[in-house]
Amino acid sequence: METLVVRHQIFVIIAVALLTLSVLIPVNETFAQRYNNNYQLMQQQQRQQQMMQQQRQAEANRRAMEQQRRQQEQMRREMQRQRQAAQQRQRQMQEQMRQRQQQALLQRQRIVERQKQSALKRQQNQQTQRSQSQNAQRQQNQLQQRLALQQQRKVKLRKDRLNRIKRERDRKNKNQKKKSHAQTLAALTASQTLRQNNTGANSYRPRATSKTPSQFKKQFQANQQKTRQLQQTLQLRKNVALKLQKAKLASAQLIRKAKLKAAKTAKNISQKTKQLAQKRFSQCKGGECKLRTGNCSFHGDTLVKTKDGYEPIKSLQVGEDWVWSRNEYTGEMDWKQVVALFLNNYPETVEVTVTNPETSTSQIIRSNRIHEYYVSDGNEGDTTFGTNQNGVWTQAQSLQENNLLITSSGHVTYVERVERVEILPQPMRAYNITVDELHTYFVKENQIASSVWVHNDCSKFSPDRARFAQKYYSEEFGLTGKFRGKTIDQVALMLKQGKLSLGDVKVDYIVRGKNQLLLNTRSAQALKRAGIPMSKWVVVNKTGVSEVERRLDNQLKRNRLTDKGVKKVKRKKYFENKR
Repeated sequence: METLVVRHQIFVIIAVALLTLSVLIPVNETFAQRYNNNYQLMQQQQRQQQMMQQQRQAEANRRAMEQQRRQQEQMRREMQRQRQAAQQRQRQMQEQMRQRQQQALLQRQRIVERQKQSALKRQQNQQTQRSQSQNAQRQQNQLQQRLALQQQRKVKLRKDRLNRIKRERDRKNKNQKKKSHAQTLAALTASQTLRQNNTGANSYRPRATSKTPSQFKKQFQANQQKTRQLQQTLQLRKNVALKLQKAKLASAQLIRKAKLKAAKTAKNISQKTKQLAQKRFSQCKGGECKLRTGNCSFHGDTLVKTKDGYEPIKSLQVGEDWVWSRNEYTGEMDWKQVVALFLNNYPETVEVTVTNPETSTSQIIRSNRIHEYYVSDGNEGDTTFGTNQNGVWTQAQSLQENNLLITSSGHVTYVERVERVEILPQPMRAYNITVDELHTYFVKENQIASSVWVHNDCSKFSPDRARFAQKYYSEEFGLTGKFRGKTIDQVALMLKQGKLSLGDVKVDYIVRGKNQLLLNTRSAQALKRAGIPMSKWVVVNKTGVSEVERRLDNQLKRNRLTDKGVKKVKRKKYFENKR
């Protein structure tokens, strides 16, 4: 188009010039006609060129549109093929997930069956061992009694035989002595008579083989010596038998004393545990306890996963029941003992409705406001091996719709979805437990639903409430434990160099009122010297653990402290002089 415009402009200029020349210079009529003919011819050629150019432009536009249409068709086919491939992959993933779920369900059933069989076998073995031990003990007692009676009879018979032998020997010696004395007197009388008669050859002389009184005396003394030796041997054997019998009786008595002592120790531990529970529930009146800050609890009918199956939380026994627990740092799962049971009354009830995305089964778990559930940050239907690093412990009142909760099946973990959370003004009598070491367990509302992972501690560690349970500390760790023989500075240096992680230097604490009393003073000092803020420490709540509670009571008693503890501890000044 621009070329045509330029040509048109040139043509106009030429025409104007020709007109000017025609005006200025007289030209004949033939030249004008020829010029007009040329002008018309030029215009016709120009119009033909414009038409041809327009046709070429239209053809190019048509080809471009055709190519664009083919590209769009190709893109549409490619998108359709990709959509079909994505749908195929999704169907395959769904099929794989369904197979995994079936395998997990079968594995769960096999695990439950194995647990039942192992529990039954363990119970049978225990009964068999108990009966065998009782029979063995009974047989051993009977054997010891028979041996003791036999030994007594033997000793009595031996004593009677010795007395009889002694009496017979004494009688024989006495008779022999009388006889020998009479013979000696007779011989002396006869010899004196013969000497007096002095008959010479007919005189009587004792034979050389006849014994003199001194020989009889020596023989008598030898017999007495043999008798004394025999009596000493018999007395020695008797003493040995008596000592053996006394040793057996003493061993049996020691065994009885050890059994009595073990039973007494177990009874004392049970009594101390009850005393500790009574101390912790000193505010209870008439079987009901006042609400305490920081306690988290479930409704009494909430089911907890134990070795004997799912049991209501209100029926669990301290020291007897074991619950299925999960390590919140490593993801490992194991059976852990119930070390404490708590009871509280609450003015409100929080109902959390949870749905299984695979089976579409729902359950309503009832707790107080602050009981913590583990909320996973994964996608629905994902499997998690080990620890879910993106999850967070969330209070029941803070749960949101579509939050994903973790439920356990063997060593593979699936998620359940929160449908809704309701806070109702209904009073609730609720319970909670303390799980040894791991402090987590699994709960559900009915036998059909899946159990979800919860924590037994809602009073989170607060640096503002942290206090120490002793006044002084030494620079060197004790002779037992992980850091035996090391100093606090050495452990702090290992933390700085990265040779130790925060999980290697854990600090235990126990909640007493509004205070959180730290137990591992030297570990806490090592973390401080390493420049690690208290908010990043790995702390473990040991509240309710009877052994740790007793240790804390003894520590406070030694340092003459109350449950408030002290805010700061001092280093022992004489430590470096001792080193």
